[in-house]
Amino acid sequence: DGSWYYTINGSFNSPDDSDVDIEFDTRNVLNGRYRMEVTAVADDNSNDVTSFLTPNNFTADNPTYVNGTGWWRCGAEFNASSIAITAAVENATTGETIYVYNGSYENERVNVNKTYLTLQGESVAGVNVNATALGEHVFNVSANYVNISWFNVSGATGSGKAGFYLNGVEHCDISGNNVSGNYYGIYLNSAGNNTVIGNTAESNTEYGIYLNNSASFNTLRENIVAKNKDGIYLDSAGSNNISCNWLYYNNRTGFNLTGGSMDNKISHNNIVENGYHNLTGGWEWQFYNNQTDPVTATHNWWGSNENDTINASIYDWHIDKTTGNVTIFPWLDKPDPCAPIPELPAVILVGVGLMVLAGYVRIRRRRR
Repeated sequence: DGSWYYTINGSFNSPDDSDVDIEFDTRNVLNGRYRMEVTAVADDNSNDVTSFLTPNNFTADNPTYVNGTGWWRCGAEFNASSIAITAAVENATTGETIYVYNGSYENERVNVNKTYLTLQGESVAGVNVNATALGEHVFNVSANYVNISWFNVSGATGSGKAGFYLNGVEHCDISGNNVSGNYYGIYLNSAGNNTVIGNTAESNTEYGIYLNNSASFNTLRENIVAKNKDGIYLDSAGSNNISCNWLYYNNRTGFNLTGGSMDNKISHNNIVENGYHNLTGGWEWQFYNNQTDPVTATHNWWGSNENDTINASIYDWHIDKTTGNVTIFPWLDKPDPCAPIPELPAVILVGVGLMVLAGYVRIRRRRR
């Protein structure tokens, strides 16, 4: 663009005077469009080489970097900040990538309101983002086409607050994060066509993953949802694809559907030991249909192959005539390998090469 210049010092050898390909490190180059001037020097015959200006533009598109004390763009000055992630997002432009180094980021309240923004942590175990002192959402996403991955998110403990809150947005991707110690883990409100993949939502006060207010056509896949009050909670949320998730040890329900949550595809999930173990051998409740609408939840693993136990684990019209039926047949006779394996000390290796939680195989199956 003619507005900024950067000198790259590099050298290469062509011992046989043949053409060579040159790779230049542009990680310290300010983002923009450039042409490159190549100055060639020969060590024997100056007629063998030619200096030239590249005929075509190339683009340098380096991320904005964040550490515990501030943020910076390649080739530009460092900007000190006590809330570095929030500050980097506030100063971002559409389409940027923000790379966050490992560290503890306290009192963050990240309002992501730029489209096509990507936030990537260095590692999910190393980038710890906390909002305890604020009582707000940690990541509040209000723009379309946002990608957020590899963060360990906690501290959104205020009523109705979430680790990730997607409000009225489309085509966002929340993947590979750990979300714990929040009121809600991941909360999609009036949001559609988003993907929530490969996250761990554990030990949140209310719901691990919450879809509300016409949240539709979203994909929830390969998530581990455990030790929340409810695992996955749908309220007036329809036509979502929910598959290949592990739901276990949630205190009240694995799945909880209400408010006309219809036409969801709920299949190939492993739903085990949610609620409490009742006298009939079931779990109250693995699946709770708190609405008049019928629900289909076939091809799931319920931790058992016995009808009576699964029947005692599902709340529908068989128990409450004001609710709709839950169809679960056909069911899986073992855990579906498409779901991620929970990393717990209480796992064992079974003969088929799959891992299931200890004690899974003691429960039974729902009526057809």
